[in-house]
Amino acid sequence: MIGTRMKQLRRGSRLTSSQVARYLHIDLKLYILIESGEVTVTGEIIEKLCALYGCKEKVLYDENEKLVCHDMHALNEASLEKVADVRKLYARYVNVL
Repeated sequence: MIGTRMKQLRRGSRLTSSQVARYLHIDLKLYILIESGEVTVTGEIIEKLCALYGCKEKVLYDENEKLVCHDMHALNEASLEKVADVRKLYARYVNVL
């Protein structure tokens, strides 16, 4: 389930498996195994993916949650890190209000 949602978010954002694996600082083969559901995803990876895609964890666990994807295919690894950092800050700000 989580792997399928990860793939939907990645494809919807027009990112390759390789781009996301580099962002997560994991081997591409491991990322592909996680997406296919063959390997359990860690909390750290879930947290980083939620930051990257700007979503709550529930989006990864609940197929009824709406996916909102933004085109990020032209961004390099450093830019993906910055996008995730900004989205984390925004999420903290919104939760405080």
